[in-house]
Amino acid sequence: MSKSIHDPTPAYGHTQKLQTSAPLGWKSMLAELWRHESCGFDTCLSPSTKVIININGRARTQRSGAGQLQIHDATEGMIWISPAGLQEKDIKVENGALEALHLYMPHRQMVRIGTEELDINCSSMEIRYEGGFRDPVIEALGRSILSELHSTDPVGKLYVETLSTTLDVYLVRRYSSIPVSPTALPAARGALSGPRLSRTLALIEANLAEDLSLRDLAKESALSLFHFARAFKIATGLAPHQYVLSRRIARAKEHLTAGQLTLTEVAALCGFASQAHLTNVFKRGTGVTPGAYRNQTRGR
Repeated sequence: MSKSIHDPTPAYGHTQKLQTSAPLGWKSMLAELWRHESCGFDTCLSPSTKVIININGRARTQRSGAGQLQIHDATEGMIWISPAGLQEKDIKVENGALEALHLYMPHRQMVRIGTEELDINCSSMEIRYEGGFRDPVIEALGRSILSELHSTDPVGKLYVETLSTTLDVYLVRRYSSIPVSPTALPAARGALSGPRLSRTLALIEANLAEDLSLRDLAKESALSLFHFARAFKIATGLAPHQYVLSRRIARAKEHLTAGQLTLTEVAALCGFASQAHLTNVFKRGTGVTPGAYRNQTRGR
């Protein structure tokens, strides 16, 4: 339903890309927000598994693939899934307009994560071609990902990596050819152990100014992505991205109290995108601006 880098130009009608994660450097997925209005495509072929979530609007939709013709009266929250490499035909959006989030999940990544997290061989796994359904888990994950498209948070990539891993596992569990119980979850392994937690926290402290990834943190603890995220939260009470953000604010407080650096320098050393971004995040977390905090602590 779009003309993204994965899809062709529409045969007719209006379609517009409103936002994309391409310049944000997300490696675990591509997310694009599109508006589709009275448009059609002859064919679409995506090299990645595609999940489309109707964020807003109503329209009659049609698509054909995997021997199915799917026609739906789309409402908010409706979802469509297309497996990687499947060619769709006769795609139409009529009698209305949709604002839809398109998520492109690399198939090899999904196979690897499914194998690691569910402890089953996913090498021959195929995602089913399904559309016109509601799934509150996919919708919630999609809306969280959409919120990150609006954010310039320095831990955004870390959070998106967590969301994409969760979505990968969920798609394998619920919408693949692998016979996994829909209620099954990766086995819980408890909190991150003392030595592993210490190594992980040390890695975070040493790289607060860098672009930390969930895979780097999980590798340090010798756990898979999904197990690491769960074990880390049990151990610290915070998700990895929340913990990293809290430590960046704490580090900023230290520099501000010392009073030897400009706000721009503090922002760079603590992993914030800019002085303005430091100000926004710091005030949201502490209730005061960095400048006000520095003035309050000066002379203590």
